[in-house]
Amino acid sequence: MTGAKSASSKPQPAGKAAAMCTQAANSHEAAGTSLHTGNGKPVPPGMHEREILRLECVSKLYGSGESGVAAIRDMDFTIHNGELTSVLGPSGSGKSTLLHLMGLLDKPTTGKVYIAGTDTTSISDADQARLRGKMIGFVFQAFNLISSFTALENVELPLMIYDVPKEERRKKATAILERLQMGHRLNHLPSQLSGGERQRVAIARALINDPEIILADEPTGNLDSKTGEEVLKIIEDLHQEGRTIILVTHDESLVKVTEKVVRIRDGRLVKSEVLV
Repeated sequence: MTGAKSASSKPQPAGKAAAMCTQAANSHEAAGTSLHTGNGKPVPPGMHEREILRLECVSKLYGSGESGVAAIRDMDFTIHNGELTSVLGPSGSGKSTLLHLMGLLDKPTTGKVYIAGTDTTSISDADQARLRGKMIGFVFQAFNLISSFTALENVELPLMIYDVPKEERRKKATAILERLQMGHRLNHLPSQLSGGERQRVAIARALINDPEIILADEPTGNLDSKTGEEVLKIIEDLHQEGRTIILVTHDESLVKVTEKVVRIRDGRLVKSEVLV
């Protein structure tokens, strides 16, 4: 992903920004651009009732004064448990910044980010890190595997951080890799794996702590079309198990596997709709 800072705009004062955010949220709702099915029908009763992630009037500003840049502006939307959602936008729309905010890798300048009902902007950095480690798994476009670690060791890494005993973490990591058809590549380094195999290892690492939310940044971006389809099939299977998955992408074709799409442009929410 290219840097989201290109979505430039002069920052607004905090009070004015909050008022604009509230007005924008109300206008979205009044215009019918809040959650609805793609064919215009209401969301079925009981569908994804528990809120798992919510952004409330979130803005992210870089710099100040005339040179300041607003990468994300007045972002309001909710993800419910078990939803497979695509966050879709062109290059420079603020996707990278938004992913960092949703994943608690960065803090908003204004607004609130809620994870499972917890206002993450009101807790300490240490508590944020604990919540992130427990609740969120990441899958990155560039895989972000440690080159000197084997596939098994890369998947074990999050458990090492939490001092899980070696035998326990090895057993769990092996089981996940075998499930993703990587049991024959446990002791291979990333340089010895294909792009698709590296992405499977990255997905296994995201699953190792059994997170409630999986954030996938352009998960097929570095893959050929056939391998990309295989990775999407894995994502669909994980969704069928009830996992909450958010695909952050510029690729319109990925929308076909999701049941909800959040469209953004120039750092702003354009539309959020349920497609099923």
